[in-house]
Amino acid sequence: MGEAAAILRWVQSNFPYREDIAGVETLYSPRTMLRHLEAGIPHGDCDDFTILVSALAGSIGFEYRLATTQTREPGAWSHVYPELLVAGRWMAADGTNASAPLGWEAPSFGKAVDMDSEGKREALRGFLGDTPDAQELRVTAAKAAVDEAIRATRAVLERARAGE
Repeated sequence: MGEAAAILRWVQSNFPYREDIAGVETLYSPRTMLRHLEAGIPHGDCDDFTILVSALAGSIGFEYRLATTQTREPGAWSHVYPELLVAGRWMAADGTNASAPLGWEAPSFGKAVDMDSEGKREALRGFLGDTPDAQELRVTAAKAAVDEAIRATRAVLERARAGE
């Protein structure tokens, strides 16, 4: 649990929560998040933290999955966070609450985890866009960003191990 908790604490302590501009959904890649940190303007919202925590944890071998919840009202899917497989148990790694420990989950009216494509479109309606096609595109982009970040991080680690 130590490495997963350390990743979560690092994200929470270095990236303050900031909502997207009203009506504009942004998804920052892990690389962009780190560039913002380097430039002294770190920030993100739940989807940005989800992508970053998933990429960092995945790069050192943790399995992850995405959870969406209805935190504002029943039927309104409004929050996303990663769950990491730690010691055989799925644990929430929600970076939006700066003081929340690994395993903490925001109170919600409902939760959905790793659904099929049709389920994702339904659960993310209103969270990532207005149409099923827009939602699917954004979910695919978010997962691709995580996968790309994991590959890039692993490549850097391999070069470091090889002494390059």
